[in-house]
Amino acid sequence: MLNRLPALIGKKQNETNAVIDVSALSEATGVSRTTIYNWLEGKMRRFDADTIEAFCAYFGCNVGDLLIYEPKESPEPTSN
Repeated sequence: MLNRLPALIGKKQNETNAVIDVSALSEATGVSRTTIYNWLEGKMRRFDADTIEAFCAYFGCNVGDLLIYEPKESPEPTSN
């Protein structure tokens, strides 16, 4: 699963001509700074519905704009 939080932050910064740092995003969304750092560093293992809802509300986007499914490569099947 690929999260597009960094891209959404960049887009909003360009639109508003303002810097959005982790503290400001945390204050605006109610999402902890630790959670935001984990999202930015791609360290999320689970995606909390409340966090997704807060990000979508803040950025005015849908879940599909925030998260993109990328299938993991699986090994080629072997024939016997």
